[in-house]
Amino acid sequence: MPQALYTDAVLIDTSACVAAFDDADALHAQATATLEQLAAEGQVLLCAVNVTAHESFTRIRYNARLNAGLDGYSWMRSGLQTIEFAGADESEALSLIRKYSSVRLSFHDALCAAVMLRLGIYRIFSFDADFYTFGFELIPGVVRRR
Repeated sequence: MPQALYTDAVLIDTSACVAAFDDADALHAQATATLEQLAAEGQVLLCAVNVTAHESFTRIRYNARLNAGLDGYSWMRSGLQTIEFAGADESEALSLIRKYSSVRLSFHDALCAAVMLRLGIYRIFSFDADFYTFGFELIPGVVRRR
């Protein structure tokens, strides 16, 4: 897809999906309110990298319960625009990990950042401060304490 299609896009990160689908998550209310706000904006394209659905399912399943994990996975697969990562994105993710070696980046976060940079997506619904490293705008701007 041409980058112009992603002008109004917001990428959904694992941390946001986990918070939205795990009722016991400390940021659950913030996540659901943010999703409602993004949906109300109407012009926003919500999207996710294909592998985020897998990571989200696993984290929700381990933190909450099976049905919540399945609900999160289903939403990631059917409620959002899915973006397939390319082989070049993996190489770029490794470059980003090396470039920002002082930050403990997960491969998943670096891969999402590589996809975002390739497509010109600069906003991410996430509670993970690591995305500030890449210069992205975090929505809602709240980060999870480690």
